[in-house]
Amino acid sequence: MKKTTFCFVLLLITFFSSMAQVQIGDGTFIDKGVPFEPSRTYSYSQSIYLSSEILATGTISSLQWYYAGPYDLMGSQEITIYIGHSTKTSFSSASNWEPLANLTEVYSGGAAANGPGWINFLLETPFVYNGTDNLVIAVREGSSLSDYSEDDFYAYEVADNRTLTLGSNTTAPNAASPANGTLRKFLPIISLD
Repeated sequence: MKKTTFCFVLLLITFFSSMAQVQIGDGTFIDKGVPFEPSRTYSYSQSIYLSSEILATGTISSLQWYYAGPYDLMGSQEITIYIGHSTKTSFSSASNWEPLANLTEVYSGGAAANGPGWINFLLETPFVYNGTDNLVIAVREGSSLSDYSEDDFYAYEVADNRTLTLGSNTTAPNAASPANGTLRKFLPIISLD
């Protein structure tokens, strides 16, 4: 009986630890272009999360960003998310993008929003995070439509340039060879599952 109980408890611990959630950031800054810029027709961004912030290892099966806007994001339905390991702790210049070859495409689809709250993106290709390197999360929005200027995500301020953003109302950014972006000391609040 004791062996059965012990095995059951061990199974529960394993199950719940495999479903851990890591939330990074706390803030209500808006209009920072992260994780993408709904009010622009096209956008691309890369953000660096430090391993010292993540404090976990394992497979990332979904991620969430906190949406602060009042509308449904119907113009943001061509989102591609990439994730990769990196030794970078910040971006050194407006052209210092992490190469696309170092990133893995993990999601392609739309954003489902119905007012403020967490928006979940279930990754089509789960990403195995090694827990040692920093994590670069890149987001490209390529729809020819845009959303409202009030449609933003919450971000928090950091000390270094840990995000690069690029937005345009005329030309979709090429993730393999992006033009110079804008350095930002802000990261989108994120939850990794």
